[in-house]
Amino acid sequence: MNRCAQAIGDILPTWYPSLCRPPYGDLSFGFLRYAIKRRLRVILWTKDSLDYRPHSVDFIYSRLAGVHSEDIILFHDKFSATCKALNELIPRWKDSGYELLKF
Repeated sequence: MNRCAQAIGDILPTWYPSLCRPPYGDLSFGFLRYAIKRRLRVILWTKDSLDYRPHSVDFIYSRLAGVHSEDIILFHDKFSATCKALNELIPRWKDSGYELLKF
């Protein structure tokens, strides 16, 4: 995490992270101590798309039924199925009045 913050800081010198998500959502004592020491707010997700498992777009959409405006949905950028699902899901959500934010 330090290397990542440094790499971004090299490009954006006034930027410093304020949020962090522990790898795999693992809230270990060591990670919490790291976050507290650096005054980082720990953010997790409220809905898991399960996109890391082979599922259809409809399965992922039904898995995320009942999404609320304050939900944080976990997706992974390394699976081709995720891109396929999001290409269909984003227009559905926008048509339903949602605004999507990327952090």
